[in-house]
Amino acid sequence: MLYGGEILFIIFSPTCKSYSFGHPSVESSLNSFQTQANLLRKPLMLLLRLTLRELYEQDERFTEFINLISLMKNKKIATISSTHVSMDEDIPSTFPPKHGPPLQ
Repeated sequence: MLYGGEILFIIFSPTCKSYSFGHPSVESSLNSFQTQANLLRKPLMLLLRLTLRELYEQDERFTEFINLISLMKNKKIATISSTHVSMDEDIPSTFPPKHGPPLQ
């Protein structure tokens, strides 16, 4: 059972005869597709109207944003690294070892 979904199949035979199936109907599915395509066409047309200069400006903004994210990531890594003690260092413990006599 479909919940709000629409399906459309259009199949062509080797002899170019078409067969179609749509739910709830072929016409309804085609109308929905055309409506959605028209809604998407407007933002696409606006994007195509951007000038080359505007596209370069957008690219520069995205590059700056990516660099800022990379810088923040590196700072966080440096902060985390500076708070961790090297695994090679011996850290005194107040707990006795599991095996052997207690530390004195």
